[in-house]
Amino acid sequence: MKDKPDKHPASYRDPAGFVFLKDGRVYRQVNTSYLDHYKHLMSSGLYDQLTKKGWLIKHEEVAHFSSGKPDAPIILLPEQIPLISYPYEWCFTQLKDAALLTLNIMRASMDKGMILKDATPLNIQFIGARPVFIDTLSFERYDPHQPWIAYRAFCENFLAPLLLNAYLGMESGKLFLSHPDGVPVQDCANWLRFKSRFHSLALLHIHLQKAVTHGGNDPNKNAFSKSKLLRIIEHLAGGIEKLKIPERRTTWNEYYDPAITSAEYLREKEEALKDFLSGIDYRSALDMGCNNGHFTKRLVRESVRVAGTDLDAAAINDFYLSQKNRNDHTALALVCDWLNPGADGGWENAERTNLISRVKSDLVMALALLHHLVLAKNVPFPLIASLLNRLCNKWLVVEFVTKDDERAKEMLERKGDIFPNYHPDAFEEALSEFFQLKKKRDLKGGSRILYLFEKKLG
Repeated sequence: MKDKPDKHPASYRDPAGFVFLKDGRVYRQVNTSYLDHYKHLMSSGLYDQLTKKGWLIKHEEVAHFSSGKPDAPIILLPEQIPLISYPYEWCFTQLKDAALLTLNIMRASMDKGMILKDATPLNIQFIGARPVFIDTLSFERYDPHQPWIAYRAFCENFLAPLLLNAYLGMESGKLFLSHPDGVPVQDCANWLRFKSRFHSLALLHIHLQKAVTHGGNDPNKNAFSKSKLLRIIEHLAGGIEKLKIPERRTTWNEYYDPAITSAEYLREKEEALKDFLSGIDYRSALDMGCNNGHFTKRLVRESVRVAGTDLDAAAINDFYLSQKNRNDHTALALVCDWLNPGADGGWENAERTNLISRVKSDLVMALALLHHLVLAKNVPFPLIASLLNRLCNKWLVVEFVTKDDERAKEMLERKGDIFPNYHPDAFEEALSEFFQLKKKRDLKGGSRILYLFEKKLG
């Protein structure tokens, strides 16, 4: 057991307290300077209201150990999040739901005499398809004569990427890779088409702020009131609720459509997967190329953390919406290109942990994925085996698409067959360094093969 807690590297900005790790669990210290705000959060009924709605993470106060730091009147043990994700891994609707949750919490807080002092997607995590606010120390007492200090941050972290995604098709997740602290309103205003000026959401909260930045009147200096702030919040919420991205049919979100993939192949694959999964035990699972989540759902079991990733944001958006509409919170949908997965980032590359470490799972599944990595991106089998070894704790289910398959033929016709070693024997040999073959099943008359591997010990 570790005696000394580890302060989380991302928890250095807030003087109200910090997050630290001890024995594999996340805790939060409440500093003396924040104690009055915290007591009001708890005594006003706001905490109870938000946690009952599922909007705010629950916590308990603990006193069985010290954080090891001075100025620690209260230590909190929050509900533990199964899998941490970041905005650059979210689809459009995930960011939209995170924005609306932030505004809903703002309204509820003002009714209880509090306000959010910051507005960043990093305050939100997803449990399946349910967003939850995790920063308990973001709440402060509200002065109705003061503007919302986090208004600009909200516009840059939520509104700007949503508008650029909706109007210009600039994927919000990719915007966060280049703008981790939000898209500056000046850049957003310059990128948006001129017609966006005729939409009040962009005009009032993006273009007007750009004008203020370039020397106009600062609205923060004008007389403020609670009713004025509520009108701003209502306008933001109403406008964001209406934002949509065009319905986009792609290879990936229609991959398992019967018109594209034969029903017989799907039946074979489902039966083989059911047989493979019936004899193994796992507490976490990862689907590396989940498309719209068709097979990811087969991994769901009680008390099992499931994540599905795909490089196609439209497919992940469909997957997330399908879960949200069913009130299903069993799997987390994330946008990920395995040639460039989320890396360590932030101060000294320590604030945000790379995706490979976060999604490492007892069971890893890669269906109809590897031929894209090999034939389209020239990734050799040994490197793929190394990645699967890093991701997998115990079990691996992987589908091999042979050169006889029509999808592989299409790829080879475009690029030319420069892959003499692309065959099942070479694939099995590469994986044999880390895994032991347990089962294999031919699909589609042998043009595809489904494997079950077990990771070797040591």
